[in-house]
Amino acid sequence: MQTRKVAVLVASTVVLGWVLVVPGLVGVRSEEKIRQDIDKLQQTTLLPLTVKMDAYERGWFSSSARVSYSLPLAGQLLRFAVDYQVNQFAIPFLRWARTDYTITPLDAKGAASGAALALEAYSIKTFLGRTDTTLKAADLQWKGAEGNAVGVRNLLANISTEEGTPLQYKLSLAALNMSGPLRSAPGSELQLLANNLQMEGHGANAVSAKDSWQMDSQQKLESLEVLLNKTSLARLDGLALEAAIQDKGSTMDMSYHSRITKGQFGLVNHALALKEVRMDFSYLNINKQGYADWQHQLGQFYARADNTSNAALEQAAGEAMLKSASSLLASSPAIRIDQLGFQTDKGGLRSSMELRFDGNGMPAGELAVQNIQLLLHERLSGKAKLELDRGLLSDLVAQMSGTAANAQSAQMLEAGIHSAVQQGWLSDNGQRLNADFSFNRDGASLNGHPLPAMAGLLGGESPAEAPAAPAATAAAPVPMPAE
Repeated sequence: MQTRKVAVLVASTVVLGWVLVVPGLVGVRSEEKIRQDIDKLQQTTLLPLTVKMDAYERGWFSSSARVSYSLPLAGQLLRFAVDYQVNQFAIPFLRWARTDYTITPLDAKGAASGAALALEAYSIKTFLGRTDTTLKAADLQWKGAEGNAVGVRNLLANISTEEGTPLQYKLSLAALNMSGPLRSAPGSELQLLANNLQMEGHGANAVSAKDSWQMDSQQKLESLEVLLNKTSLARLDGLALEAAIQDKGSTMDMSYHSRITKGQFGLVNHALALKEVRMDFSYLNINKQGYADWQHQLGQFYARADNTSNAALEQAAGEAMLKSASSLLASSPAIRIDQLGFQTDKGGLRSSMELRFDGNGMPAGELAVQNIQLLLHERLSGKAKLELDRGLLSDLVAQMSGTAANAQSAQMLEAGIHSAVQQGWLSDNGQRLNADFSFNRDGASLNGHPLPAMAGLLGGESPAEAPAAPAATAAAPVPMPAE
């Protein structure tokens, strides 16, 4: 009997301790976590995001907080508030706490500009230390003051974070509808429609250049369409994108591989129909600190830009990039398009391109407008290749000239091709036109023939007299990168 009483007493003590003590401890830890997350967002230089803690009220079994966010998007400043409601009653072996979120759009003065978004959002802190966040919306609608609108159907997103491990995410939505007025044409509306988006990937929780930026992402989209006043301008079907960031310490490589099954550009009756569209490109040896500084400077400008014109935004972006360009260029960055091409019923186009900057031994300090041209001339090099099927070129010329002028256009096209081949600008094997261009500090060449007139393109001096390029003979197609 005595043993039974002791067991009951111990059990009662554990239960009372769990009910009366644990919620308070969870509340303290939850507040610390929220404030730490806000501090990280305030310190990050990777996103132009402004965050402010407006209020926090901590209770024993529950706590609440309100945090306001400002994010530049499409030339405008998007403001919204997030209300946190923390349930601190821990459930053994299931969770330590659950936090529910309510998101409300704000106007320029920080007041609510409408009802809270119809979005179910919550996070669960598991017993194993992982935080699982879920976002759900059956029909989410948002309208801005300037006529912009966003609609989302059947959104489901899951994000998992854990200290010391990469963030994992998965997102799906049935439809996305974005619309807004076209500033260059008053009274017109531009609309973007997307259907069946699927995304998943991993990403490091990077705040500064000292952190790992390793990332991978896979995205699929059933269709994407752009309309002007309800008339289709472009439509793409069967889109797929793979993106990755490879962290190399102080630098990183960013790579993208995209595929489109088919698409059309232009009005339906005169649209250019494409298929098997491919684009693989990458940014190599990007200095992480320089990139972070550039993002930070742009973010600071956008945060106070409000109604600044696009021209001023572009100028400020250029100035911010120039200030950060020294560290960016010192790491010898490169931009590379491994393949960009498509097919049509009449033929196809295939191309590749590469630009490299030699940053070895570059003097330290900020760049100035006065020396940027000289640096580009001395250190920038590049190359590009193009293959264009004759059938595609003839079809494009015929579409632009109209039926009545087809014969005359064909003759003019052949004359133009013959002249370009004779001058060495193109090579022609009868079915395909090819061009191979390269340049460096010593000059430029096209299909192996020097181009003296381009010697001063990037700041060098053109020679007083240059020999004429010999006539080019028909050449074999330029080999392209393997698919």
